[in-house]
Amino acid sequence: MALTYSQLPNSVSDVFESIVSTVESNLSSETSVTVPSINFHCETWVELQSRLISEGKDSETKGTRFPLVALIRNFDKSFDANDDRFNSELTLIIVTQSDATMLSEDRITTNFIPTLRPIEAELFAVIKTSPYFSGYNSSSPSYTSYESFNLGSNDAKSYKLPEHLDGIIIDKLKLKFNPIMQTFARSGPSSDLSYINNVAQITTQAIGTTLRVAFTEIYIITSGTPVYTLFTSHDNVEKPITLGGSVTISISGYTGEYYGYVKCDDGLTVSKLYFYFKVVNGVMTKNISYNEFKLQNFTLTGFAAPYYPFEVLTQTTANKAIVNKVVIRQGEGIEPHPEQCTVLNTIPYVPSTAETTDNTYSETLTKITDYRCIQCSVYVDTANNTTTELQSISYYNLT
Repeated sequence: MALTYSQLPNSVSDVFESIVSTVESNLSSETSVTVPSINFHCETWVELQSRLISEGKDSETKGTRFPLVALIRNFDKSFDANDDRFNSELTLIIVTQSDATMLSEDRITTNFIPTLRPIEAELFAVIKTSPYFSGYNSSSPSYTSYESFNLGSNDAKSYKLPEHLDGIIIDKLKLKFNPIMQTFARSGPSSDLSYINNVAQITTQAIGTTLRVAFTEIYIITSGTPVYTLFTSHDNVEKPITLGGSVTISISGYTGEYYGYVKCDDGLTVSKLYFYFKVVNGVMTKNISYNEFKLQNFTLTGFAAPYYPFEVLTQTTANKAIVNKVVIRQGEGIEPHPEQCTVLNTIPYVPSTAETTDNTYSETLTKITDYRCIQCSVYVDTANNTTTELQSISYYNLT
């Protein structure tokens, strides 16, 4: 009988080897710190002690062992039902050589400021934005960190290593791992973001019997000529609008539920970002006052090839609790048929909300020859217990 699994269990050590490699690359050319290279090991305390003793006796490795980041085994992987992601609680140490006779202030100026603290800071900067993990794009994961002078001797935690070292111990580091990314914890070919058309941010405001729409942000790389327009369904008219500018429209005499969008047509694709508004006798009673749908932080270095991760940032604000769901989809080509699109993320709100907050999601898609279409559908509660889908759309391409 042939095997039936699709991939082997994921390797935490492979992920951190890749993370530390990125930290080394980011710091090695920085003249304000002293981090020309970083070694990485994933071992038990006993194995790490034996390795340091062995390498310390070898003339080829004795002088190149530090600074060192070590992931300490053993660690558990905890899975929730119906979720391929897993949680793990980890211990890492960041160490460099010291001297038993050094005073505390000398350890700070010699080891901690130029070497150990920059490694710790960059390590968490990389972790926070890494698609290997879920949920740390804007804040750090939970952990405890403390500095240890002369880690080779007894300290408060009784960690011991076989020589005089200064170090930072990162304990109880709680991470949720993204399994699809760990499968590709080895570098591949780099890529370029050669095209993007992403109307990213708009605002609306009621001023008496008028509606003011502002076009505040776009992410665009194109060989075409962008043309920006505003459409509103109450008068079924497109009007020119400028980036950073606004258009004021009369809603006097109207009653009903309407939608609108700001679009960018560069002759290659058409990007749209939608909004909703309700008018009663010329007065706006409900509206989406802020809508953001942004593609950002593309990883193009190929460290996760054949996947090239990026982030989708969404935020919707309304004046009433009318937003009940946000769905992110992707497809290939221009205006793909709905059946050809796949759902990347669904965020339900029960009960409906007026503020979806700032949601950032890491997506992991391959490079294709055609345009990649990313859709952000905001579902709003409308009259007679119905729901209206506002499907914003953007495009990008990698080469």
